[in-house]
Amino acid sequence: MAHSDVLIVGAGPTGLVLALWLTRQGVAVRIVDKSSGPGEASRAMAVQARTLELYRQLDLAEAVIDAGYKTPAMNQGKAPDALLDSYQIERQAFARTLVETTDRLFTLVTAQGGFADFVRTRIAPIFASVAYKRESVREYLFRVISQTTLDYRGSPLSQGKAGGVQGGDRLPWLTGGAADNYASLAAIEWQVHVYGQAKADLSQWCAKHGIALHVFAWEQACEKAGFGRNAAYLLRPDSYVALADPEGEASTLSRYFEARGVVLPS
Repeated sequence: MAHSDVLIVGAGPTGLVLALWLTRQGVAVRIVDKSSGPGEASRAMAVQARTLELYRQLDLAEAVIDAGYKTPAMNQGKAPDALLDSYQIERQAFARTLVETTDRLFTLVTAQGGFADFVRTRIAPIFASVAYKRESVREYLFRVISQTTLDYRGSPLSQGKAGGVQGGDRLPWLTGGAADNYASLAAIEWQVHVYGQAKADLSQWCAKHGIALHVFAWEQACEKAGFGRNAAYLLRPDSYVALADPEGEASTLSRYFEARGVVLPS
């Protein structure tokens, strides 16, 4: 049997996209699943928005991963084993929320029996009609089901706040901005975003350590998205904000990596 670096348990959408991500990073994977055929739970019924973002980074979105970048870094000796420990911390709470919402709804829709039929045909339509009239309810349901409400603020990899953006948040999209701040996320790598002007020492530090620095001209769209002017946002390879530094200092980035045992080129 061929050697595998990682065993993935579960061949659902998450497991499969993780396998693709790891394979792209040069990690040998093996997938096992308890089911002999396709799953029927809600998570297997559609490709969610977050999965599409990962496919985009893999250059697969047109044709048709949190832990993905951590394992290659460990295998290559660029990060300690403790880096992978953050995966469960980051995903567990959100996984519970997702299962409780989507899978319970799916169970209700597919349940058999007279009472289930009564609830499905009489009660649910009335409740849904009233609730769906509220914009806040519509937005919440969309964000939970699409997985775009996910954040890692409680992760040991998350630090700082600049403007309205905290470490662990999804990178806000510049709606109506002159530039697409998501275009650079096609590269699966650590990178830094600055909205406004980057300090000279930050530019030099990024160049020295091989970390891409993307500077976006300050405009109203930046403020509306919640960015702090001239702040530095260190992005993880999975596109989430790792560090938000309102001062935009290179020394803050250095301390961030040193504290977590991540080795950078020099």
